[in-house]
Amino acid sequence: MKAQSPLITLRNLAQEAVEQAAQRLGQARQAQQAAEQQLTMLLNYQDEYRQKLNSTLSGGMEARAGRTTSSLLPPSNRPSNNSASSCCSGDKRWITP
Repeated sequence: MKAQSPLITLRNLAQEAVEQAAQRLGQARQAQQAAEQQLTMLLNYQDEYRQKLNSTLSGGMEARAGRTTSSLLPPSNRPSNNSASSCCSGDKRWITP
């Protein structure tokens, strides 16, 4: 039986390492794509939710429902109090500043 040359052994080890790295890279890319799809889906849901909230607020909403609904949005995306007070001034049931 012939002994392998050290260079052949090194080449084989390097080739195995490259194949393992390629597999890990493929898995990482798949995970990234899945995360990007999930982020896109969540951002679309947030936009849809914000639009529904804004349209509901423009027609008026009871104060309790408004607090509950707007608490689901991050502070930077919540409707301003100005929009609520302009459509609902004078009625105690509606959100006012």
